[in-house]
Amino acid sequence: IATNNPAQDHPRSWMGIPIIAGGEFLGFLTIDKANPDFFTKEHLQSAEDIIGQTAMLIQNAQLLRETHQRTAELEAIVTLSASLRETVEVEALLRIILEKVLPLVNGVYGGIFLVEPETGEMVIRGTMPYKPELIGLRQSVHDGISGYVARTGRVYIAPDIRNEPLLKIAPEESLLLKTLRTAINLPLRAEERIVGVLHLN
Repeated sequence: IATNNPAQDHPRSWMGIPIIAGGEFLGFLTIDKANPDFFTKEHLQSAEDIIGQTAMLIQNAQLLRETHQRTAELEAIVTLSASLRETVEVEALLRIILEKVLPLVNGVYGGIFLVEPETGEMVIRGTMPYKPELIGLRQSVHDGISGYVARTGRVYIAPDIRNEPLLKIAPEESLLLKTLRTAINLPLRAEERIVGVLHLN
């Protein structure tokens, strides 16, 4: 593209080339020049040749970054498994789970309900950050998101927990809604039995 507007000193010529790799648009490169009518078909061809090679490098870099991310997740899981084998106390075990898993989803709060065998009720046994006022709170397995996940064994994602129809919280938990909006809730299994629910927010 050439522009001949006398009021515009720079740029006077402009060239834009899309960066595409594997049919996917990655971005674009722009080049400008103070001289009008500067760029030729040869300039465009040279730029496209360079961009073609650059696009492959960008795509490879993205794949490498994704691989590193997956590797970090796997390492966290392996570390978690090793830590659990060395842990005897339940509270310490739950703290390790939250410390390892919460960063994987960029979460700011995590909580764990465990099903109490004697009563069948769900009890909060761990939080991250630690909130002592929540430890020991009880909820029926028939109520709320926790109850749904415990009964069905299905992962449940709440895009906006403030407008979540399944949400049921105790008064002590109400302050959390001021800072939390999205939640993913996962069943905790021991063999074929669901023993609790993990909340990541």
